Amino acid sequence: MKFTPSAVKVNIADGAGREAPVLAGFSWHRTWPFLLLAVPAFIVFAPVLFLGRVFADGDALLILYPALHFLRQALLSGQSWLWTPGVLAGFPLAGGMVNMMLSPINVALLRVFDVFTAYHVLTAGNFILTGWFTYMFVRRLGLGRAAATFAGFVVPWSAIYVSFGSSLLVTNAYWTLPLLFWVALRLAEHPSARRTWWLLCSVGAAVVAFNFYSAHPQWLVQNLIAVFAWALFLDIRSWRVETAIAGKWWARSVALWFGAMV
Repeated sequence: MKFTPSAVKVNIADGAGREAPVLAGFSWHRTWPFLLLAVPAFIVFAPVLFLGRVFADGDALLILYPALHFLRQALLSGQSWLWTPGVLAGFPLAGGMVNMMLSPINVALLRVFDVFTAYHVLTAGNFILTGWFTYMFVRRLGLGRAAATFAGFVVPWSAIYVSFGSSLLVTNAYWTLPLLFWVALRLAEHPSARRTWWLLCSVGAAVVAFNFYSAHPQWLVQNLIAVFAWALFLDIRSWRVETAIAGKWWARSVALWFGAMV
C-alpha cells in the first residue's frame, strides 16, 4: 500500500467498522530498512554496550580512552582541557587531531556520561549512521529498497571498516563519506536552485568541519578526494556543449567544504 504526504486512510477497519486514519507521510515501507540496518550494531557491540566490556586493542586502550578520560576530568573540574601536564613536561592536547578534544559531540556527551559509555555509544552510532546514509545514497541513485538495504549492510560491515571499528577516531569518518556522496548527488540534481544549493553546501561544510575536529586527518583527506572525484564524474556525465562545465557547482561546493576546515 502506498502512502502519500497528504492525509490518507488505510483500508483496515477499526472496531466500529470505519476506516482508521493514519499519520500523514508515515510508511513502514520507508521505515523498516533503517530499523533493520541498526540491528547488527546492537548485536556486534553488545559486549561493550551492555556487558561492561571494553576495546582492548592499541589505539583505544593506550590513546583514546586515556585522552577522553582526561577531557572528562577537565570538563567536570572546570580546568582547561587544551593542555595536559601528564605528558612529558606538558603537552597541548588541542594541537593534536588524534585526541578528538575539539569535537563538540565528545565535549557534550562527556559532560553527562562516563568515558566508556560515551565512547561505545558513539562507535555503535557511527556504524548505524554509515548504513543509513549509504541506504539514502543508493536510493537516490535510483535503486530499490532491497538493493539499498544490501548496500547499507555491506559498507559499514566491510573488512576495512570492521578492522578499525574500535577506533572512534576512525569510525567518526565512516558515515561522512556516503553522506557527502549524497550531498554531491543532490547538488548535481539542482545546480541552479540557489536556496537548495546553499542548504546542501551548508550540510557538506558542517560534515567536513566535524571530520576536521573529530576524525583522523588521513580519513578526512581520502574522503574529500573521493567526493571530489565523484563530483567531477557527475559533472562530466552532465556535460553540455553550450557550457564549459555545467554550472560549475562542483567547484563552488568543494571550495566551500575546504573553507569549512579553515
